[in-house]
Amino acid sequence: MNTPNTNPVSPETTPDIDAQNEEALLAQFFSDHRSQVADNGFSRRVMKAVEQETLGINVVRMRRRARVWRIINIAVALIFFFVFNGPAHLFSVLSALGCNLLYILCHIQITPAWIISALCCFALIILYRVLSIEH
Repeated sequence: MNTPNTNPVSPETTPDIDAQNEEALLAQFFSDHRSQVADNGFSRRVMKAVEQETLGINVVRMRRRARVWRIINIAVALIFFFVFNGPAHLFSVLSALGCNLLYILCHIQITPAWIISALCCFALIILYRVLSIEH
C-alpha cells in the first residue's frame, strides 16, 4: 500500500532555499530574538587579566635580564676604573677644574647684572621642573 505523500514538509513539496535566503532568515531570526546581557566591565577586566598574564612572564624575564646586565656592566666599569688608576686621574681632573674655576672667578668682575641673570635662569629651571612634574 503506497500512500501518497501528504506531508507538507516533505522533500518533494519543499522549495529549494538558497544560501542567501537562509542567511537572511537567520539574520532576521537572531535580530528579532536578540537579548542584551549586562557587561559591567567584565570583558574589559578579562582582557586586561589575560594581557597581564601573557605579558607578565615576559616582563619579569626582561626585568631580571636587565638587572643582571646592569650589575655586570657596573662590575666591569669598576674593574676598569681601578685597573687603569681611575682615582688618581679623577683627582687630577677635579683639582685642575677647581684651579681653573678659582682663576676664572678671581679675574672676572661679578656685577649685579650677572647675579640677577643667574637667579632668573635658576628660577626658570625650577619653574620648568615644577610644571613638568604636574603633567
